[in-house]
Amino acid sequence: MKRIYITGLVVFLLVALSGIALFAQSSVDDEGVVNNPATNPRANACFDGGSLAGTCLNLEWKWMCGWGIIRVEKGLLSRETLSAECQALMPVLLPTYTPPPSTKAATAVPVIIKKPL
Repeated sequence: MKRIYITGLVVFLLVALSGIALFAQSSVDDEGVVNNPATNPRANACFDGGSLAGTCLNLEWKWMCGWGIIRVEKGLLSRETLSAECQALMPVLLPTYTPPPSTKAATAVPVIIKKPL
């Protein structure tokens, strides 16, 4: 009897884990193919689950940008290959370098000039 419960528990856990794996899978395109640019040439950021989902509607230029944007997000293209219009749809990049303050500016002493009376 105990063996039946353990077997049932194992089967239940396998089914639950399979469901979680399917749910965690990335989004799919309009043909049901996984929206992964490494395996799907039609992958686009405008499909459900993409970074532009719900914003492209019937705007052809956004769909064209979405094709490149998902490839930039997955590291298959560099951001510089996109046009300025497409780059504007992506999040702003944070600066990676901040120059140190100039030594002259840091040690400068204010000079007070008195006006003659």
